[in-house]
Amino acid sequence: IKMAIISFNMFQAFLDVFFHPEIKMGETVAKVQEQEDLTDKMKEELTRYLAKVSQEILDERSAFKVMAMMRIVNEIESIADCCFNLIQATQKRYDEKIKLHPHADEEIGSFSEDVLEFMQFNIENLLNASLSDGDLEKAVEFESDNDKTRNALRETSVQRISKSGEVEPEILFMDIIKNFERIGDYSLNISQALARVVVK
Repeated sequence: IKMAIISFNMFQAFLDVFFHPEIKMGETVAKVQEQEDLTDKMKEELTRYLAKVSQEILDERSAFKVMAMMRIVNEIESIADCCFNLIQATQKRYDEKIKLHPHADEEIGSFSEDVLEFMQFNIENLLNASLSDGDLEKAVEFESDNDKTRNALRETSVQRISKSGEVEPEILFMDIIKNFERIGDYSLNISQALARVVVK
């Protein structure tokens, strides 16, 4: 749960610096780097602990749950990696003074709200150690909507390249969108793994 909250905070830190470049970028990047390093260490420690537990478990159902917990840990750490990638993309945007298309901030802001909602959804389910069939359906819907948004934004990005010939701004834009979509994929994996953990 702590890992999930850290990754959520990392995503919010990305949004802060993306939409408020006057914030001291260097300090935020350093802080997010520390958080990313922390999630790496937590993953190693939790995986080591769960591997030890799995060796002591005899029944198949419990072993299955431990494997699902390992999957959750791995997916949360992958989300943290995406968040750090997003911070680096933002740093590149401002360091190299890359100007994104006029609607980029609006599109990224709208998509980020969906990403945050999915992340918050998983945090609440992890805190409650529960996931109903309805919750799992909702998670699938979250991820499906993310894919549709990614596809639509990618299509318009390709169209802009065809018209303007400006490639670098669109590469940066799609790098951000790609990381959003990956967070959605990892979040769905977390929900599916949690469903296996909480099964009676």
